[in-house]
Amino acid sequence: MCISSVEDEIDGTGMYIEFFAVTRIMFVLGFVIILVFSRKWQDEVWRIKFVARKAILTTVLAEVLTLAAYFSSAMAYQCYYQVRK
Repeated sequence: MCISSVEDEIDGTGMYIEFFAVTRIMFVLGFVIILVFSRKWQDEVWRIKFVARKAILTTVLAEVLTLAAYFSSAMAYQCYYQVRK
């Protein structure tokens, strides 16, 4: 374990997961707000049906892997730079 006490580990990890969740939620919320108020973005969403399904699935997979990599690397940095008691 990267933190010496279990309580500190739970608190540190919980705070990071909370931050990660809040930033992702705000990211999505920001795009939804822009989508609601931007006619150009609304038109772009309708054009997505002309994009190959394979390209869309590849993009979604790449985004999921990017989020997983970001989360994993951030947790690794947190463990590496954690002050040992």
